[in-house]
Amino acid sequence: GDISMADEAAWAAWWQDYRTFMLHYARLAEAEDIEMLCIGTELYRVAVEREAEWRQLIADIRVVYGGKLVYAANWYKEVEEVRFWDALDYIGLQAYFPLDTAERGYSWLPELSADAGEVPTVAQLKQAWAPHLALVERVQRQYGKPVLVTEVGYRSAADAATKPWEWESAPSAWSAQEELLLQAHCYEAFFAAFWEQPWFAGSYIWKWYPDHARAGGTADRDFTPQNKPAQEVMRRWYAPR
Repeated sequence: GDISMADEAAWAAWWQDYRTFMLHYARLAEAEDIEMLCIGTELYRVAVEREAEWRQLIADIRVVYGGKLVYAANWYKEVEEVRFWDALDYIGLQAYFPLDTAERGYSWLPELSADAGEVPTVAQLKQAWAPHLALVERVQRQYGKPVLVTEVGYRSAADAATKPWEWESAPSAWSAQEELLLQAHCYEAFFAAFWEQPWFAGSYIWKWYPDHARAGGTADRDFTPQNKPAQEVMRRWYAPR
């Protein structure tokens, strides 16, 4: 997100390399009949400050690739500030919004728990999605594109709803059962908030491992919902209705 160049010559060299990189994968995606291609992820400064180059890159990609295109923008500022959404097929969102603000000082959201040690309920977490959904809807209305959640996930850890983008868990006195419950509540609240939105195109979950039998489990504090209560939440939402 902090990539920057010293001068226009350096930018030209960077873009030439990035164009070569992306066109390689665009041609590969076309050859393999891949349905969709993500042209970048969380490149905040490049995405916001170099709109013209992105538009040219998108046009170049469309010459060699006939599938759908998306860019994956970070939830914090980037998704609002990108200006080339109209040239893509989807607005891509890395949806790691903070939901539980207890003792963290996020001034734009109310605290969900009077007691910072409580596990927030699904209803509280869904309520906390309201200002974030309003933000996403403003962007969606401006560009008229469906929103694809290119990444969302929660650790089974006490601070999962407070800083869902963090890789490491903060020290906590919570029990394993409480941490697993919080992860499940976070998934439930996400699906409840997004599932019926007319502009919602789907989501990619971070993270799902191919060796399912050995992935996750109740002793694991990683992002994966596999073999944890959160997996049952996903099963219910994705089941035929």
